[in-house]
Parts: sequence; structure tokens; C-alpha cells
Amino acid sequence: MKYSKQLILSLLLVLGFGTALETHADDFTYNADNYTAMVMGMDKVRFTLPTGNTYRTNDGVQEGYVQIEVDGGSREVLFEWKCDNYSQVDDGCKIKAYKEGTFTLTGKVKDGDKSFTNADGFVSYKLNSNDDNSDHYTTTVDWTVPYSLGGRKLKLYVWAHVNWSAGGDWHVPDASSSKLLQEWDCPAAPDVSINMNEPMLSFDRSQMNKTMITYNVVAASIKWLKIHYTDAITNQTYEQDLPTKSIMGNAFLPADRPWKNVYMTARVVDTEKHEVDIPAPDPSAWLSARMLHHPKNLNATLTTGGKAVVSWSVDEPNQQDISDGDFFEIQRNIMGETAADDPYWITVSMEIPFEQGKKDYSFTDETIMDQYKGHRVAYRIRRSSTAMWSWGPGSGYQMVLPPSILKLPQITNASVQRAGVWDDENHKV
Repeated sequence: MKYSKQLILSLLLVLGFGTALETHADDFTYNADNYTAMVMGMDKVRFTLPTGNTYRTNDGVQEGYVQIEVDGGSREVLFEWKCDNYSQVDDGCKIKAYKEGTFTLTGKVKDGDKSFTNADGFVSYKLNSNDDNSDHYTTTVDWTVPYSLGGRKLKLYVWAHVNWSAGGDWHVPDASSSKLLQEWDCPAAPDVSINMNEPMLSFDRSQMNKTMITYNVVAASIKWLKIHYTDAITNQTYEQDLPTKSIMGNAFLPADRPWKNVYMTARVVDTEKHEVDIPAPDPSAWLSARMLHHPKNLNATLTTGGKAVVSWSVDEPNQQDISDGDFFEIQRNIMGETAADDPYWITVSMEIPFEQGKKDYSFTDETIMDQYKGHRVAYRIRRSSTAMWSWGPGSGYQMVLPPSILKLPQITNASVQRAGVWDDENHKV
């Protein structure tokens, strides 16, 4: 049978326990008015929660819950606090967060403030007594509201089970209901976002053979930033850490592969100094990056007619190209030199375009014998759109140096005839 607090106190007094009423004339822990929540600024709530009382005897919160309703939804636990041993509230308290946001124990916490989140489980702490009453022990918790709850209507409640060593159990406000602490139309948090531009070929020579995605982050600063992308052919996924010093920058992906499901995630600090996670956007906002089809397997052979046939191929010819309609540029070096900046490199063709679906290409060099000097001949090829990368290593060009000196076509059935007039002076035939 459950008796009221007042009835038990009266019975104790009648039975001669004169100190009982005196003892709990101080009803610090089970007076619901002592449990409060105060909005602080745009994004923070401070909870003041009686936790223990040592006035001649001991009582403490054996289990206590602060609860939350969001936009009239179901009531859920925001955090829990309790004393493992309610008679030693200065040395045995625990607290655990169940929802997002940053929680900070402040006030009379021994060893200073403690911050925690819902990833930390139960956090132990010790209390000093209150300044205004050495018998009272209070847990003070500041909750920084997460970005996701900005602009929402919040209701905050408290319920506590107090154990009094001399008189049994009490509940705040009672065994079957919670006390409404605060109704709050939480202001919308400052906007944070990531804006990504369409992929393009990098124009930076330090980022050759890369597709560039320019981005900017709407935030005060960045804690971490990642780009995520998936190979459109193999479906293998990748992620890459990006610099955090600036809210603007470029992300670089390999240009010779097609990419899909390209997006960024981040943890940032907004203008109100909140740490905010920016999750993956809706798939409709994901980007795709087309590949640049580099020439591969370059080869050069001489025909019996004194011409050179240069041939090459591309990978994944059915994939769309980032520079669709672009041409292949072919250069020749008649001195057999291979240095990228050798002056004998000349362009001999810029007429063959990339064609989607076409894997194999060739070009016939018909002027080789007009320029031939008896040295080995080298050829190199690139996409004309990569000219901004020059012919540097890693720029996606190919080069071939045939293994032997080219030979002129063989002369057969030669004959000499005397002209009708003999030129004694020059001896011409």
C-alpha cells in the first residue's frame, strides 16, 4: 500500500520521531519546483536537477529522467541521471545521454566540467555541495541542441525517483506522470551546406590526369570533410579526406575512370559555434563524372610504300567522354629523341576525333620519308584537351619508339642509259 509523503511524516511525528518532520522540512530533492530548465541563447538549455540532500539523514535520486517531445511526437528520454548510492551523492553519480547534441556537466562538479554525447554511455561524476546550502547537491547540465532540432517545437519534462533512507520512496512530481519543465520554439539553426559544381578537367598542372570538382562549404569553419565516389563500372566505392583550412576548394578524382554517386559529407562549425554534421544528401543531388578516354597501346609500323601507320586504342569506349568531340594529337620526332621538351617534336595530326563506342584508331603518316634523317623515329599521342598539362609524366599521353631504324623501300631493276646529249662538263646522265 502506497502512503503519501505527508501521511508518513505525520505518523512519524505521532510515534515520537520528532526529528522526522524537522528532517524533511527541507524537501529539496522531492519538491518538483526545484527541478528547472532554462533556455540560454539560441541553442542551449540548462537543466538544474536536485540530486541529493544530507539534512540530518540522506536522500538521493535513485533514477531520474529528462524527456523530450519534438513537434508533438512521442515522449522520449533525452538523458538519465542517478546516484548509485543515494546516501553518497557527493561520490557516486552517473549520467547518460540518449539523444544527439553536446551535454556538459557544469556547476559544482568535482574536477571541473565534463562534456559528453550519446556515444559515451554512462559518465561518472562527483558533486560538491551547493554554495547556498551545504546539505544540497545539484546536477547542472547544459544541452547544446543539435542542428537537426533547429526550428522545431520542443517540450521538456522531468521525472525522478527519490529514495529517502529514513522514509522510503518519493517521486517527482508523482509515480505516474512527468513534470513539464519547458516549452520552446527552438530557433532554426544557421544554415550549413556543401555546394558542389559540375566536374571538369583539372587545369592545374600539379593535378594532371584529374577531374576537378569545385566546392564551397557554407559554415564558419570545417572540422573534417570527405568526398565519396563510386566507380561506374566496377561499383567499387572510395572516399577521400579533403583539406579543412578553407571553406572553398577543389576535389580531384582520377580522370581516366567514370564516376557515379559523387557527394560530400562534413562536420562543420556554424556561425553560432555549434558543431554540425552535414550528412550525405539525397541521391537526387549526387553528381556523376564522365571519364577522359586516354590513348592506350600506341604502336607504329612502316609500310612497304614508305609510310608509317600509327595505331592505338581506348578503354571503356562505350562510356561517355568528358571532352566529347575532342581530337587526338599525334607528334613525331625524326631524331629519335624522347625528352618531353625536345625541339624536334612536331605535330603531324590533329584530325582524328574521339568517337563514343569506337575502341581502335589509326593514323597514316605519309610524310615520314620526306623528313627522314636516318635516325630512329619516335611518336607520341594525347587528347588535345590535355594540352594544358603539357607532356608531363602522368598527363595521360603515350609514346612509342620503334625498335629499329626505319629503312627506305628497296630499289629493284635499276638501269642506266646515256642521254641523247652527253654533257662533258657535268657528266650528267
